[in-house]
Amino acid sequence: MVDALYGSEMDESDPYGLRVRILFFAGRMPDSLIPIGDDGGAGQICLGIKGNEMGAVFYWDQANEPLDEDDYEEDFGVPRPPEIMFQNVYQIAESFDDFLGRLEIMEA
Repeated sequence: MVDALYGSEMDESDPYGLRVRILFFAGRMPDSLIPIGDDGGAGQICLGIKGNEMGAVFYWDQANEPLDEDDYEEDFGVPRPPEIMFQNVYQIAESFDDFLGRLEIMEA
């Protein structure tokens, strides 16, 4: 479900501006993804911006967000492995065009 797609407004006073959302989720999701929208709850629609994720669209599930780096190390005694950042990430489309093509309007 998509509730909102973030605007391209780079003004930090706009809570739904792309810049604000990118900064808010920095360090909480893989650095190869940026949030571009939300599901009306805490989940994020993300666009892959580099690496193997480049161009694909993903769903980031905040309910299963991994521990932050400090808490992970405190709990497990080792640094957080990079792959842990993908434990709550699911690919939902091959590209942004594919994502748009999958959208459907739901009756309220």
